[in-house]
Amino acid sequence: MKRALQRGDYVEIHWIDIQESPAGDPAEAYLAQRKSLGVFWEYKDESGVPVLVTTTTVDADGETGQTGWCIYPTACVQSIRTIRRARKPKK
Repeated sequence: MKRALQRGDYVEIHWIDIQESPAGDPAEAYLAQRKSLGVFWEYKDESGVPVLVTTTTVDADGETGQTGWCIYPTACVQSIRTIRRARKPKK
């Protein structure tokens, strides 16, 4: 049985972003598929929209990064892969 994500799991998120080109040709439009790495925080409801929250997010290409948090509408998330499980809390 696959374990659900828990706070602290290090994950890779594949998601769809907005792609814009004010001067471009609409016939050439394509989805911006991105991959980010982060620490899972929680799933929650934000203003009626289900979202995924991560902390310390870095784009997998290594070019851009963000410290703090990142919130993804779950409808934009294509897949989540667990890279490393969080340590279980000691009892």
